[in-house]
Amino acid sequence: MVAFGPVGRPGIQPPPPPGFNMPRESYNRILRLMQHRIPVKLEVELESESLDDKGHVSVLGEIRGQQKADEIVLAGAHLGSWHVGAGATDNAANCAILMDAMRILKASGFRLARTVRIALWAGEERGLRGSAAYVKQLKSRPTEKLFLYLNLDSGGGRIRGLQVQERLDFAPIAEAWLAPFKAAGQGSVSVRNSLGSDQSSFDQAGLPNAVFLQDPLYGPKTYHTNMDFYDYLVIDDLKESAAVVAWVLYRAANEPPI
Repeated sequence: MVAFGPVGRPGIQPPPPPGFNMPRESYNRILRLMQHRIPVKLEVELESESLDDKGHVSVLGEIRGQQKADEIVLAGAHLGSWHVGAGATDNAANCAILMDAMRILKASGFRLARTVRIALWAGEERGLRGSAAYVKQLKSRPTEKLFLYLNLDSGGGRIRGLQVQERLDFAPIAEAWLAPFKAAGQGSVSVRNSLGSDQSSFDQAGLPNAVFLQDPLYGPKTYHTNMDFYDYLVIDDLKESAAVVAWVLYRAANEPPI
């Protein structure tokens, strides 16, 4: 079973009617039967319930920088998921990667010039609400400056590099950060721009952002489906990804101004 949200902004009134998303295998079978003029009869049962919006709460944590504590290196993944599965690949795996990356940084004792902060966003699946609210609040915190936002939302696959959102000046810097992982196939840098997740909130506000590239392990099989469970996570990939994220956060925290 696949589930997607209604078309349009969250909270539209009146609410859109409930509906079904048919798996392609079932649809194609029905289509083939109809093409052979074989009658098709469908029987469905649908129950739905509308709940009040109780609001959204994002979770933030940080390691305070030293020389440039007011400059923030921020990495984010989203807590919100879809009701038909457990949200393992979308996006609990990446929340776990960020938390473990912070554990690695803390345990390493590395000195950080800038503050490193992670955000586990609420409401991503309902219109990027958590990250949008954070970006809006940045204007009320003139003492803080965002150095770079890094987004992690491409399933539980192993990290392969960074997407620098069309910032050609940033590409060679990202390549230098990832150089230790190039031999392992994790040093790729793409200049393409992606707006499919919480990085959109920062991109639209003109704030520097980048996206971690990951193996496409989560796609039609688990993306917003009832198959999105822990069983599809590769634990060794998550561990390696946490190490890569920790290193990138360390480099970004100590990088000269870009």
